[in-house]
Amino acid sequence: MIPLTASETDAVLYLAEHEVVKVAADKRCVSEHTEKNQIKSAMAKLGVTTQIGLIKEFFRLIYGIEFNLQDARQMLAIFFLSLFLSTWGNWDQVACRARRIRGRFEYELMVA
Repeated sequence: MIPLTASETDAVLYLAEHEVVKVAADKRCVSEHTEKNQIKSAMAKLGVTTQIGLIKEFFRLIYGIEFNLQDARQMLAIFFLSLFLSTWGNWDQVACRARRIRGRFEYELMVA
C-alpha cells in the first residue's frame, strides 16, 4: 500500500511525466506552493531525498519492481502504451510526452 494521499500521488505522477511544477499546478487547480509541498511531503513519506528517487520508489511500491535495465524498458513500454491510448489522434502531444518520458528514463539509467 502506498502511504501517500491522493493529491500527493497526483503530484508524483505529474512529476514522473516530467511536467513543470507551474503547469502541473495549473492542470490540478492548485498553487505552485501546494504542488511543491505535496512533492516534498511525498519525498519525506517515502524516505527519499531526490525527485528521481521519489519516482523510483513510487513505481517500486506500485509495481513491486526495482529499476534495472530490463524493468526500465518494461516500464517505458507501459508508459508509451498508456500514453498512446490516452492521446489517441493527437500525435504532436504523443511525440512531446514520449520524448519527455524517454529522456527521464535515459537520464535515470545513466545515473543508476
